[in-house]
Amino acid sequence: MEQTKKLNEITFLQSFGIFLVVLGHSYPIFDYSPSANWIYHFIYSFHMPLFMSISGFLFIYTGGTKNRFTDFLTKKFYRLLIPYLVLNTIAYLPKTFLSEFADRPLELGMAPYLKSLFYPDESAISFFWFLPTLFLIFVISPLLSKALQNVSSSLVLTIILATLYSINPFQQNEFLSVDNIASYLLFFWAGCVMCRFKIFYEKLITNPFVGCFSIILLLWLSQIYIYSTFLSVITALLGIIMSFSLTKMLSEKKLNVFRFIDGYSYQIYLLSWFPQIFIKIVFFQALGFNFYASSLLMLLSGLFIPIFITKILIKYNSRLLPAIGLNRKVPPSRIQVNIV
Repeated sequence: MEQTKKLNEITFLQSFGIFLVVLGHSYPIFDYSPSANWIYHFIYSFHMPLFMSISGFLFIYTGGTKNRFTDFLTKKFYRLLIPYLVLNTIAYLPKTFLSEFADRPLELGMAPYLKSLFYPDESAISFFWFLPTLFLIFVISPLLSKALQNVSSSLVLTIILATLYSINPFQQNEFLSVDNIASYLLFFWAGCVMCRFKIFYEKLITNPFVGCFSIILLLWLSQIYIYSTFLSVITALLGIIMSFSLTKMLSEKKLNVFRFIDGYSYQIYLLSWFPQIFIKIVFFQALGFNFYASSLLMLLSGLFIPIFITKILIKYNSRLLPAIGLNRKVPPSRIQVNIV
């Protein structure tokens, strides 16, 4: 019963996280109005660190690399990199032909295509950088599991990763998104620590003062438009604490406001770009819909069309399920559609 409750909390947390991701991508233009900018900066202050922390939490929660590491890594390759390769390839040609509408245009050709795959920040779907970054983190995950065996080694690794985040020696190396590993490994580790030291984690997120304080402070800090490494870490950690605390609170009250997307967070992440870009180009740029109408359409299409596509593939063409991170032989469940 306790395990089921915890899995429900994690599913809700993922649904909350993917809602923020899709909402953050539902901007046909930026700097439209102070209110729109406020929401955008709030979301972007922590939403990807949150996803990394969820992945780290689940990594430890599901046993880490207790089974054969080669089997573990093979599973992650199919789960993360197959969708990355397939969907970026599908998106490549349309994006090159519609480069005049793109914020990051692509050139047509084999060399630009290969570069777009090996340099995720320049890929057809640029926010897919998360997938190779997470895979490479899983490559070194046995080191993280070993460090979690005692408090002292956990503390030492925390200091090392915080230092790595602050100096980021790979900042100029965008090959396979290596630069993002130094930036996001700290937050993956934070999720690992939260799961490993459950007593501290439970006390932290169940304290109503901590939850309220993190929300208020995050609302303020996320609107400070001065880049600071220290500030970015603080806002990200506050967002993670706020999200875990909010999930715990709503779960206990049985108020799952994101039930309609439960179990589809990964598929929404993978497929939301396609309908959102269509809405942006056709409705906002071509037909002249206003900002708010276009944003609403981008949000709704980004949430519901991926769910519709997933259900269609499950029912009619299971051979294509690996392209959206699902095992074609096993019917999907809540846990099978997690980001990890």
